[in-house]
Amino acid sequence: MKLLQVYNDYRSNCGGEATVVALIDALMKRRGHSTSLLMRTSKGLDSNFRGKLRAFASGIYNWSARREMARILAADRPDIVHVHNLYPLISPSVLVACRQAGVPVVMTSHNYMLTCPNVNHLYQGRICEKCRGGREYWCAVQNCRQNRAESIAYAMRSAAARKLRLFRDDVTTHIVLSEFARRRLLEEGYDEDQVVALPNMVDAPRHVVDRDAGDYVAFSGRMAPEKGIEVLLEAAARLPDVPVRLAGDGPMLDKLRAAAPPNVTFLGRVNFDDMGTFYDRARFLVVPSRWFEGCPLVVSEAMSRSLPVVASRVGGLPEFVDDGATGRLFETGNVDELTSHIRALWDRPELCQEMGAAGREKALREYNENDYYRRLFDIYEDAISRNRERSQEDPRAHRSTSDSTSRSAGQGKFLRLCDGPKAEARMLVRHIRAVAAERQEIAILEAGCGNSWQLNLPGIRYHLTGVDLNQDALAARNQEHGDLHRSVHGDLRTVSLEAGQFDVVYNSFVLEHVTEVERVLDNLHRWLAPGGILILRIPDPQSVYGMLSRVTPFWAHVQYKRHISGYKNAGKPGYDPFPTVYEPLVCREGIRRWADSRGMIIREEVGWNYAVARPGLPSLVARSGIRTLNLLSLGKLSADHVNLTYVIEKPVDADGRAEADRHSDSRPAFAGHTA
Repeated sequence: MKLLQVYNDYRSNCGGEATVVALIDALMKRRGHSTSLLMRTSKGLDSNFRGKLRAFASGIYNWSARREMARILAADRPDIVHVHNLYPLISPSVLVACRQAGVPVVMTSHNYMLTCPNVNHLYQGRICEKCRGGREYWCAVQNCRQNRAESIAYAMRSAAARKLRLFRDDVTTHIVLSEFARRRLLEEGYDEDQVVALPNMVDAPRHVVDRDAGDYVAFSGRMAPEKGIEVLLEAAARLPDVPVRLAGDGPMLDKLRAAAPPNVTFLGRVNFDDMGTFYDRARFLVVPSRWFEGCPLVVSEAMSRSLPVVASRVGGLPEFVDDGATGRLFETGNVDELTSHIRALWDRPELCQEMGAAGREKALREYNENDYYRRLFDIYEDAISRNRERSQEDPRAHRSTSDSTSRSAGQGKFLRLCDGPKAEARMLVRHIRAVAAERQEIAILEAGCGNSWQLNLPGIRYHLTGVDLNQDALAARNQEHGDLHRSVHGDLRTVSLEAGQFDVVYNSFVLEHVTEVERVLDNLHRWLAPGGILILRIPDPQSVYGMLSRVTPFWAHVQYKRHISGYKNAGKPGYDPFPTVYEPLVCREGIRRWADSRGMIIREEVGWNYAVARPGLPSLVARSGIRTLNLLSLGKLSADHVNLTYVIEKPVDADGRAEADRHSDSRPAFAGHTA
């Protein structure tokens, strides 16, 4: 087997991730396979503005890295590509090159990059999960990187990768380090057969150390906030007779050293060859992490050397440290509990000996080279097999072609563009006029009516019913326009209206703001008379504007609407914009599938541009930015339209007669008007 590993070293060549890359390379070579490595280092890029700018640009999409990957794949023809960290210099662009070359990709997530732009789900020393579920903008809002520009850059690159589905569609198999991490990816919507938990292996020494002779409590790791070192220092201050030694460096080293009690010694970075001696002379190891640790090498290495481990009860650590058997667990950040465990183990070296032996036995049983190789090789083989099965049809192409074969899309039209809102309005009037041609008067339901009616229907006699959840919007509508014959204050999910009573149901820019979208659509379908049309208007989440509206905070929407679109009342009570939700159904594929499953026919699917049509410098800047993001996304995020309009017909009954004709005489009498 020919293996190509891809790794962006963003700290140094002696960190945990770099060690795993080197271990896999050596392991595969020992087993007779051919391996190579594409590696970039971004260490030091943050030292100047030019470096930071380069990191930002390449992190979103690096064309150069993609071309280089394509050349390597063509020249070396590997059987499998195993990627690790790709940010900031390589970027997920290389995944596209692999997909186009037909080479399967296995990706190891050493942290939580796929669910947190800041990779550690930590904010101000506490667990934070605000970015989960496509809300990466919280990284920028909270300034998680302690640098506003950097926080925005991290949020943007994560949102772009998620929106383009690069890690979902272009990675055959994801390797995570614990069942905890696997569950989290499944919760994010990754396929169950796409995510595999594989803890790191460890090369256990042959000798067994006598823990009775341990001279100190050990810590090994990066001097960074997520490691919880200050908790260990506070516990050490309460135990002045217990020596503590810390190996490692990082951004907090000087600060921690200044705050450390006299019984604590900082060793700085310790060479790999000397780490064995560091472990052998310790009595036990403390891992006081605050973040969702995966499978830190320090834990398996310590266990393999008969070293008990005292660890936080967080992330994947409880899977590796058996409380009371191979070590002790304590609640994250609980200094009292940690102090108690340190005291108990320090005073009972025979217990350390017993726990250390149990830990070594577990490491030899579960993290040995032979089992690791067998499982890793099986993952490679499975990825190659699944990629071969899907080679006839790319996942992304499958989504688009399946759209065209659906009943609704097949009977209707594919997406076409029109020249702005005026052309779109003319198209809608044409369809409404066709419905009205066979009726003396038509009933129109404006579902989510807001404060104004968008259409001018000359020569069409109609009765207009408006429903809205926002009482302020209804009041403004009735006071300023007075065009509703009937106004209903209610929730589209629960409001009670007559079934089959409306010839036209009009729903404009509502679905992206609500939850239970399918329930709303089913109500619209129920209220619509057979032979009538449902008009849906939504922002296209696959457009640049739609993507930005999903990842930016609500206050930015208000400012955009007010200063770019020129809407002076934006954000005032009863006036849009309103907070967005964007359930998965609110997209082209979702609308098509819903219509198809309900037996409806899509007559029109129109894309149009309105949001940046206002002249002036702000709009020029906005249009330029949208075009740039369109290019960076390889055209996957549309720049030629921002909104979608659907005209969907509810077919007549099987006997050919429209239900509307059968109950037209039973409709309640009302005084309509001709516009």
